[in-house]
Amino acid sequence: ASMDALLAALADDPDEARRRRRRIAALVLALFAAGALVLWAGLAGLSAWQRHRHEALVAERLAAMEANVAALTAAGELADAERQFNAFVRLPEHRGTSAVSLAWRHRAEREAAMGRDAAATDAYAASYAVATGSDEQIASLEALARFFSRRQRLGELVRALAVLVRRSPQALEDPALAAL
Repeated sequence: ASMDALLAALADDPDEARRRRRRIAALVLALFAAGALVLWAGLAGLSAWQRHRHEALVAERLAAMEANVAALTAAGELADAERQFNAFVRLPEHRGTSAVSLAWRHRAEREAAMGRDAAATDAYAASYAVATGSDEQIASLEALARFFSRRQRLGELVRALAVLVRRSPQALEDPALAAL
């Protein structure tokens, strides 16, 4: 019996038991951290997918609104066309989407085509103001610079290009913009 007690005592080494508990605690902690990381990545992926889906839906609505505005404008129903546009850009669920900036940029192009330069300038400014990212802001600035160039509004063109170059130094690498 004393030999069995001695073997049991050797098997129950307190240092080994402490190391085993530390290994188990470290494993549990590692599993918890890995689980949290997987959960965070999953939520981030879900959020990105939902954002992409929402952007696509609003882009479809933009296309429908612009078709309606074109038809109403062609029919001479300018007040209805204006209401359609305003409803689209002011709808809370459209805020923060790239479609709103694009809607303003397209409006600016329509205003410019009708010779309403002040309204076009305002719409380009609105496009820049509601842009959700630097790419959209740069696109708005580029469009505004092209508009000023076509209208030979050189002072405003210089100011627009200065802002554009500050926002995107490589913008003038585009031959079309460099030619302005």
